[in-house]
Amino acid sequence: MRKILVIVSSFAVSLDNYRVIVSFIKFSLQFFFTSAKLIRYLGILGHMFSRWFKKKEERVKVKEDSLEQWFGKQEQEFFKDMFDLIRAKREGLKESITGIETALKALEAAQLKNKKIPERAYHAMQGNRNFYVSRMRQFIQGLDFPKGPQELMNYCDGFAERTTSLGKSTMKSYYVLQEFFANESSKVAQGLKQLESSVKGIGDSIRSSKFPKMMMLRAKIKEYQQQKDRYASLKGMQEKAEAELKGLRKEMETDEKDRHEIATSKAMEECALLEQNVKSMAGRVKDMELELQSKFSPLEAAMKKYERMTLKDSLIRRYLESPVMALLSDSDFFIAPELEKMGQAIGQGKLELKDKKKEKSLAAIKALPRGDLVDFVGHYKGVEDELKQFQQKLKGCQVIKDLNAVIDHIGELKMKEEAASKRLKDIGQQLDALDIKALKDVLESQLSQLLDKAVTLGD
Repeated sequence: MRKILVIVSSFAVSLDNYRVIVSFIKFSLQFFFTSAKLIRYLGILGHMFSRWFKKKEERVKVKEDSLEQWFGKQEQEFFKDMFDLIRAKREGLKESITGIETALKALEAAQLKNKKIPERAYHAMQGNRNFYVSRMRQFIQGLDFPKGPQELMNYCDGFAERTTSLGKSTMKSYYVLQEFFANESSKVAQGLKQLESSVKGIGDSIRSSKFPKMMMLRAKIKEYQQQKDRYASLKGMQEKAEAELKGLRKEMETDEKDRHEIATSKAMEECALLEQNVKSMAGRVKDMELELQSKFSPLEAAMKKYERMTLKDSLIRRYLESPVMALLSDSDFFIAPELEKMGQAIGQGKLELKDKKKEKSLAAIKALPRGDLVDFVGHYKGVEDELKQFQQKLKGCQVIKDLNAVIDHIGELKMKEEAASKRLKDIGQQLDALDIKALKDVLESQLSQLLDKAVTLGD
């Protein structure tokens, strides 16, 4: 029984512990969910408050036409603060220079602690002191600090080189003075070092300020304006070239219509017929000339030999050069009896020719009787006169002149069109190379970074 009671009491204790654990778990879960909601609500409120109280970014829209003037005002505001800083630092330089001058006076007035030095050593000391003081004083009196930031920065950059040069020129004197007036000469050197440090500080202040970036931006603005002007100029040239090209093509179209109308006109048909007749008659003249030449061609060798043995050499020479021209100018047909004489000379063996040449020459002479020559000249002149009449009529064809004029003009227009097309292409390539939008984006970004405000460029 007692064991049962122990078991029951143990179970009761375990049950109570279980209830406590369950209650703790419930409380923990409630606390967790409540905290999560609270954190969420606080986050929402924090986000709202951050939006309400967040500093609104300053935005500035600048007209591109007045960009340089606007930037000039920004520079003025910046330079005002910068000049105040430079003035303050220049005052510090004056103090450093005054300190060096005071140290130099002290060095000049310093007395030797040991006055029993050799006279030669005394003179050496005095000479080095005079030289050192003179060079130092000459250096500080020659200092002239520019007022402009750019000039002053350049001056400060070169100042260390000047002090180095001064140090080299006075090094010997300084070491001599260190033996006699170590304290006084050290103060001069310390003052010079302090001056150099102050000058370097001014240069560093200007260099680390917005000034270099402003100068760079001013150059960028100028470049942007120049590129914009260049772009506008190219656009104007492009429009002009396009208008010119359009006008040329329209003019060519009109000329092509005129050419077609002239070429298909009744007057052109008549002139074309005349042109055909001219070609036909010219062909007949050419055939007659070739026919006469072919009759005289077998006589060439015989005529050359006959030329040397006759007094009619000039006549024979003309026929050798051009049978047609010679025959037309030989109005009395002197060639006919000469050909007969030449045939007799060949037959009698006075004019030596090979058998085949001899036979051909005699046959050719026989084929050129005086009557045939007379008929040839009459026929040739008749055909030639007819040809000249057709040529004269063709020459009087105004429609051909008009057509040729139109064709020539079309050729000129085509050359101009090619030149205008090439010019337009070149302008287009130059415009493509000028990425104004990219330049504008970079300029806006750099202006915004420098001035701590969102700068937008617009018309």
